[in-house]
Amino acid sequence: MQGIAIPIYSMGILNNKGELIRDPQFPELPTILAVYTSLEGRKPTGDHWNNLFSLFSVAFGVQKFWWYLNHPLKILLIVIILPLKKCSPIRNINK
Repeated sequence: MQGIAIPIYSMGILNNKGELIRDPQFPELPTILAVYTSLEGRKPTGDHWNNLFSLFSVAFGVQKFWWYLNHPLKILLIVIILPLKKCSPIRNINK
């Protein structure tokens, strides 16, 4: 069975000021920030948003080519998860 995926938002891209803007490859799609703001009536704040935005900023440079490789999950592990584990003050991060 095959279906059709209809994207409703894009993660967006970072401009040269570090701001999240629409991805030029998908200009008709709002960013996740725009969707949140539209649904909640305010911009996201707090630790959860700051952590997500920090992770997005770090992963932004590698996200476009992950899917061109044979092992995207291995790249995810090497580029994001292992560095997070190394920096985490949490001793049992594997659990």
